[in-house]
Amino acid sequence: SLHQRLRRGQPAHGRGLSPGHQRRHRKKLEALAAAPYQAEPDIAEMATYGLTEADYEDEFPPVLVWPGNERAYDLWCLVGNQWRMAMNGPVALDQMPLRHQLDRMKLADADYDELFAAIQIMEASALKAMQE
Repeated sequence: SLHQRLRRGQPAHGRGLSPGHQRRHRKKLEALAAAPYQAEPDIAEMATYGLTEADYEDEFPPVLVWPGNERAYDLWCLVGNQWRMAMNGPVALDQMPLRHQLDRMKLADADYDELFAAIQIMEASALKAMQE
């Protein structure tokens, strides 16, 4: 299940990554945002063909929440369901709840901008996964 696939990573040597590392963790942010929208195989249907979950483990690896991405992931959990909708489905994340949550965090300008950019990466990834 999704909750089994999403796991918190362990910081190296007991230290978390600085927020500046988020830019280098783009793929990790993209995987976090896309995971809930990726269809996993139906276990009962797989069994009719003699397959088990182990047969698909490589296609659905765990998605880790790395220490440098925890703030972005926690914010995504708060606002990642606030989509602007059109006739063909979600088109953008609603900026009002996102900015409200960012304002409540009382971040320095650079941290605010960096976290906002991380959410934009996650938004694009989630939209792409929903359209597939």
